[in-house]
Amino acid sequence: MHKLHMHRFGLGIGSFVAFIHAAWALLVASGQAGAYISFILGMHFLSNPYTVLAFSWKGAAMLVVLTGIAGYVVGCVFACIWNRVAAK
Repeated sequence: MHKLHMHRFGLGIGSFVAFIHAAWALLVASGQAGAYISFILGMHFLSNPYTVLAFSWKGAAMLVVLTGIAGYVVGCVFACIWNRVAAK
């Protein structure tokens, strides 16, 4: 099996997760997040019990950075596990 480069895989997963959360922050900033979440939950036959709070640049930055770091760590751990399993 093909081995994964731990750092590159972590950066890839971390970047993807950070991008998704940056897109969410933009939806909140544009005022479209409530409609989006209601649409997605409606497709799953659920009602929306959530309220979208006011946009904050500090909160958005923390969201994107912390989820990017968490995604990087998860990607690195996954790559390590994959490489150990692939070696056998």
